[in-house]
Amino acid sequence: MAVATSTGVLGRPLWFELLTTNMKAAEQFYSAVVGWKITPFPSGEEPYDMWTRTGDASVGGVMTIANGMNVPPHWVMYIGAPRLDEAVSHVERLGGSAMSPVIKVPDVGQMRIMHDPQGAMFAIFEPAPSSGSANSPETRAELGDSSWRELQTNDAAAAMK
Repeated sequence: MAVATSTGVLGRPLWFELLTTNMKAAEQFYSAVVGWKITPFPSGEEPYDMWTRTGDASVGGVMTIANGMNVPPHWVMYIGAPRLDEAVSHVERLGGSAMSPVIKVPDVGQMRIMHDPQGAMFAIFEPAPSSGSANSPETRAELGDSSWRELQTNDAAAAMK
């Protein structure tokens, strides 16, 4: 079954990415703490490495914070959607807003970085039909996969609307 057309992808955290000021230091730290290995992503203009777990399955990525993006180091959660454009429209109708244009990664999928109404950042991700991601809804979670993400907000009631 193609991931992008699966109804199981909707709402599933599919990818986690660390944006940091020092990739190598972050890679050493998380590799020691969690046991992830590092695999360079083969294309792209900027350095990008993937966190991999047992079986060389990718579970996330790490990159340097882009120039002009005045934010501290942070993790971004990528939430699955069968259709990116519909998901982005839905987020905007509910008071969220786009932070980036659509970002396309050949053979991987397309995404858009968003803000929720409280200002928390997350991404909507539509996997490519042939991506075969280890984090697709058709695969079983393994040791080293993500299992929980929590939003801390100043107004929980508004965040749940």
